[in-house]
Amino acid sequence: MLWKGLSHLRLLAITLLAAGPAQAAPTVFTVDTAAERNSAADLATNCTLGDALTAANADAAVDGCSHPDVGTGGPFEIVLPAGSGPFVLERSETASKGRVGLPIVRSNVTIRGNGNAIERNIAFACPDPVADEFRLLEVARNARLTVEDLGLHNGCALSGGAVHSAGQLVLRGVLISNNAATSGDGGGVSNDGGNAEIVDSTIADNRASDEAGGIYNVGDGILVLKRSTVARNSSRTGGGLQNSFATATLLNSTVSGNSATEGGGIANGGGAALTVLGSTIATNQASQGQGLYNYNGSITFANTILADRCFLLAKPPNLDAGHNLERRNTCGLTAATSIVNVSTGISGLLADNGGPTDTHEVVASSPAIDAGDPATCAMLGVDGIDQRGVARPDGDAAGAGSCDIGAVEFADCDGNGLDDGGEIRLDPSLDADANHVLDACEDKPPVAMAGGDQVLACSSAAGAEATLDGSGSSDPEGGALTYAWSGPFGSAAGETTAVMMPLGTATVGLQVADAAGNVGSDELQVTVEDTAAPTASAGLERIAMNGDLDDVKVQASCSDVCDGSVVTEALFNGASVADGDVVQIQGFEDASTAPVLTVRCVDASGNTAEATAAAPARDPVVVEPPRDSRWERWQAYKARWEAYRASWEAYKKAKWEACRQRIHHYRKKAHRMIRHARSRWG
Repeated sequence: MLWKGLSHLRLLAITLLAAGPAQAAPTVFTVDTAAERNSAADLATNCTLGDALTAANADAAVDGCSHPDVGTGGPFEIVLPAGSGPFVLERSETASKGRVGLPIVRSNVTIRGNGNAIERNIAFACPDPVADEFRLLEVARNARLTVEDLGLHNGCALSGGAVHSAGQLVLRGVLISNNAATSGDGGGVSNDGGNAEIVDSTIADNRASDEAGGIYNVGDGILVLKRSTVARNSSRTGGGLQNSFATATLLNSTVSGNSATEGGGIANGGGAALTVLGSTIATNQASQGQGLYNYNGSITFANTILADRCFLLAKPPNLDAGHNLERRNTCGLTAATSIVNVSTGISGLLADNGGPTDTHEVVASSPAIDAGDPATCAMLGVDGIDQRGVARPDGDAAGAGSCDIGAVEFADCDGNGLDDGGEIRLDPSLDADANHVLDACEDKPPVAMAGGDQVLACSSAAGAEATLDGSGSSDPEGGALTYAWSGPFGSAAGETTAVMMPLGTATVGLQVADAAGNVGSDELQVTVEDTAAPTASAGLERIAMNGDLDDVKVQASCSDVCDGSVVTEALFNGASVADGDVVQIQGFEDASTAPVLTVRCVDASGNTAEATAAAPARDPVVVEPPRDSRWERWQAYKARWEAYRASWEAYKKAKWEACRQRIHHYRKKAHRMIRHARSRWG
């Protein structure tokens, strides 16, 4: 079968073009703000996404974007820290077709999105005034852009609503949604004469006024769509994909739910070449060619489910390479190994059936099961896996050595009629080609979950008791697990167990094993902190008095519940002393002048405590007055004199008061006589 050799060579060339030569270590710029370049929130010290792209283009430091390798020619890597977005764009600059929100990529750049999103301000309408219509990213000819684990949303441009590329473009683990081409082509992505590889990504809910609601591949462009889903896009022609004067290859991919007047799923023409391997085309809508509309283009189908009608202006050569499955008989399938006019046996709705992208689930009665060509499944690009990363063939009991038709490999491992490949979960930022191939029917290793890191307070000299909980561990097959813990305590068993952890930080390992001997591992850090202050004790005991001098015994001690190596410092009268020392001091009676012992304790964790004690004062000496006859007579005379003086003072006070009363009486009597005389004699 000659077509296989030719396709193999073409795929090899495509893969090499997309991968490029081996690269030196990248010059890395880490974006530290979601602010837009030159906005009010952009400080000169910031490294914005726009600054990072400008720095990569110039191979020079820009504002806060710098690296020791600046000036060495790249390649360049731009890191968007997890949780730092979304990166909302409101400004734009002139581009090749319309405007673009970020600087045009003119060098070799990788953007690691870490789950973030770049989006045009959702408040902007589309279409809108020209200043507010712009795509998100653009790749110049001879430049290369790789985007990983990132969302691109709400772009609005003449063409290429989210991305327009004339160079090399790699999208891996990317969600391109709700973008639009207002007066041109490629609502999501426009690949105009460049090389584009889209892996483990979703192109959904985009629209174009003319061609290619999802992806526009034109002008000798080379497109590889691998393990990706193109869904719910809309345009006049080629709702999901428009392939014109270009080469497009679909590998392990799904084209579903797109709509157009012509070619709801795919439109192919103008001398274009389309190859579809191990893929599913279903539930698309169009007036002509729900799944495929072909005009003057070549097509090759192999191991592919065609659940929608095709419209072929002329039957292209090498159309049916065998092992295809069509719901009707409109796509020109003629190979003896292809199946037509039967139900495809796939679900009608896209869903999460495992892997990084949504797919159509295969039911147990589907004629696609074990009807594929193993050689096609093993080809370069298909790589012996399905869209989810499940190994082809599936390893189930039926059809040993045979793979399935379509994007999803049905794997009924336990004979219950249900697909077990839905358990596959891959990291969308990684390429699943080689080291992420998973056999859905293998007994997979259990997943160990040792729980989160713990910080405990020390409670004894042994440290602190930690409760280890491995209950989050699981076995993909639902089997029982055994638990083995290891750490400074030695070993312990059980899903949940309590162990003593010493002071400091230590690693605790968990291994869980299933009945088949498969092992999963995890670990956590347990930190035991000594945050409690030690206990300080101070005392001074007088043990002897020698004339004016006192002998006092020092009592100074420290203790700690966690740490036995406590440092004790004791100072008395400005000098260092130790517990049990006898010190001689001047005897004193006034307690306010007592010398003080200070005891300070410091444990190994730096916690401190302090205690003080004052030296004991002597009892005061009471001086008794002399007791003889003269002293006693003097005290008696003094008492009589005091009594006499008090009596005299009382007498004077009484006499003076009586005199004052008589004067007051005669004064009043004189006033009455005067008034009487005046009234009588005029």
